[in-house]
Amino acid sequence: MVQEVEMTSLRFDESLVNGHFNDILNSFRIYVEDIQPLIINIEDLKSEFPSEILNEIRAMYTHLCRAYMAGTDDDVVSNIEKLKTHTKRALLDCYKNSCIVIIDQRKFFFQKYKGVDLSLISEGDFLRKELNAYRQTIDTLKAAKKAEGVNTNTDKLFALYQEAYQNALVLDEILCEAENSATYLKRKAMRREIASYVFGVIGVVGTVITIIGFLK
Repeated sequence: MVQEVEMTSLRFDESLVNGHFNDILNSFRIYVEDIQPLIINIEDLKSEFPSEILNEIRAMYTHLCRAYMAGTDDDVVSNIEKLKTHTKRALLDCYKNSCIVIIDQRKFFFQKYKGVDLSLISEGDFLRKELNAYRQTIDTLKAAKKAEGVNTNTDKLFALYQEAYQNALVLDEILCEAENSATYLKRKAMRREIASYVFGVIGVVGTVITIIGFLK
């Protein structure tokens, strides 16, 4: 039997919040224009919604509601500031997860094209640029994680993870640009392998026929 829960009416006072409308609007803009597209990309590649991002989004809306329910201007200001902080934390976590996704995609790229001579792409320039972008991504991501471990303030952490994400985007672009060339080289290598196998079989058959003819 489902227990009935008595609903209580909520009191919202917009008059205290009106002066902070631009801050609220900016948080929504960041969510719609920045956070949501990154979440969609992460979900598409990882097939999951990172819980840490979900927690930050939940906190955003919690403090927004508390701001509207606040009885004093000080409470409104406090909750609006917390809304802004959690918005930045949500975007920070999107940057963090996006870096991890791109690094995983790099690993998949080299597994996919294992045995292919990728040095032929862009006359060897691809591997040099890719390795440089990967190292920059890893170095900046490590710096951000190290800073996070010593309770660095949100603004500085945000800047560090944003830098790591920008480097990861460069890495991702390099890999995407090389995809068609890598696919072509893989097909070409497979054709060579098939040709070598066929010629090998023909050689073995020819040898067997020669031996049989000799034995006769």
